[in-house]
Amino acid sequence: MLSWLFTLTYLLQFEQFVLDRKGRQVYYRHQEIELTAKEFNLLEYLMRHLNQVLTRDREHPKCVNLFFCSAGF
Repeated sequence: MLSWLFTLTYLLQFEQFVLDRKGRQVYYRHQEIELTAKEFNLLEYLMRHLNQVLTRDREHPKCVNLFFCSAGF
């Protein structure tokens, strides 16, 4: 039973999104979504910080270029 609990620590869920941190896979409505490494890191960060305001001072080093890029969209 301990291994089952340990495995669950790798899963993040928000509504119908499931993110498997160990396998680096994302599912929406039970269908796998392919993401780039940067997209995966950003989604993981956002899912781990639900209902929190993100600022430059609080951003995670892995996501530094994802939140505040200088490219004009």
